[in-house]
Amino acid sequence: MIEMISAEWFKAFRKKRFWVLFILFGIIAPLIQLVTAGFVSSRVSGTVVDTGDAVAKAISEIASPYSLARNGIGGLLPLMLLPLAAVVGIFLVGEERTFKMWKTILVANPDRMRVLASKFITGMLILGTIIVAGIGGGIVFGTIAIPLGYASSFAGDWGNFFLVAFLQWVVLAAPLALGFLISWLFASPALAVIGVVVLPALIEGILTASIALQLNRVSPLNAAFQADRLRETLEQWQRFFFTPNLNLGQRLIGQSLQNAGLGDFLPSNALPALDWDKIWWSVGVASVYALVFAAVMVWSFKTRDIHE
Repeated sequence: MIEMISAEWFKAFRKKRFWVLFILFGIIAPLIQLVTAGFVSSRVSGTVVDTGDAVAKAISEIASPYSLARNGIGGLLPLMLLPLAAVVGIFLVGEERTFKMWKTILVANPDRMRVLASKFITGMLILGTIIVAGIGGGIVFGTIAIPLGYASSFAGDWGNFFLVAFLQWVVLAAPLALGFLISWLFASPALAVIGVVVLPALIEGILTASIALQLNRVSPLNAAFQADRLRETLEQWQRFFFTPNLNLGQRLIGQSLQNAGLGDFLPSNALPALDWDKIWWSVGVASVYALVFAAVMVWSFKTRDIHE
């Protein structure tokens, strides 16, 4: 299996798409934040609004080593979770079908579970490398920001940060398993991307609408009661949805905003703070989804004939 993983890894790093992703997470995103901090500093520092240390703290929240690493995990990564899973799934599974390689691979009669496991492990390693690139880029550019005067130290809640980053990587097993399954079932890469990125939200939207339709007829007398009932019902059901349990990194930014005293100005569910009971719940729900997607994938991969 090590040879298979090495081969998949070697093949992945010959693809431009992954270098683009590494550069995006490790260089472009933190560089943009560093330039933004410099622009804000040049326009605000020394002006009438620069009283006390408010401006310095605001700039540090953009450009310090901790802030840059945190913003990568809590800002850019949540936006890219499903597209990343789709890209990796299509590369490791879908392209073998597009280029008719499954007949070459499976006709040799290898252990199909070893083939599938090596591809999945490689996928998780690729996703982990992208996350590490984002963290490393944030720390490097944050270190540059210190002598430039945009940050003062490496201070930050690094313990919780690294634990959340690790759990975020673990949770990525669920969308990756979905990416494998859809890329295996559909030959078209476009359909695979739609299936991974759009389908979960579409299904959850239909379920949400179905729940809302279960309400009694709304009248002026029961409107407030019905609204509270709907909110509570949706909150209970959405705890089991797929996509709401994937974005753990956003809680790092939410906690930073809470620590800065901005929590009262934001809706409670806009950027949730670190709540480890909810984080572990999300990890558990995502793990169940990963097992379900993986089980269907394994069954289909073992029993389905080689196809174009």
